[in-house]
Amino acid sequence: MYSEFIKFKNWFDVPIDRALYRSLVSHEVAHLVADLNFKIPKPSIQAKEYIAYITQFSIKEPLQRERVLTQYPCEAFEGDWEMSTTIYMFDCMRFGVRAYLHFLNLANRRDYLQSILNGKTLVE
Repeated sequence: MYSEFIKFKNWFDVPIDRALYRSLVSHEVAHLVADLNFKIPKPSIQAKEYIAYITQFSIKEPLQRERVLTQYPCEAFEGDWEMSTTIYMFDCMRFGVRAYLHFLNLANRRDYLQSILNGKTLVE
């Protein structure tokens, strides 16, 4: 609930508002939708989080997205080999930023997402 979320004051080092809350909700909805579409019984954490974060960043209002990206200056993941549970656990916010930047650099985003859902990409 928004009333609980706003108590955190900041998220992604950005002050919480309703737009940021909507992006969080989209992240959680993306988890639910992805869970219904994975073709493997136990997808990796990085597979689930990749989908959730790219959804979240994609629906963010442009100014808010730029603000978050500015708060986390980093490079896109170069490839699947860089995305691991360990990287996610050490800094989940930076993982999200790097995943989104990686997604933007892909030539065929739809095929990449399908490969994740099919269990061929971002596996343990």
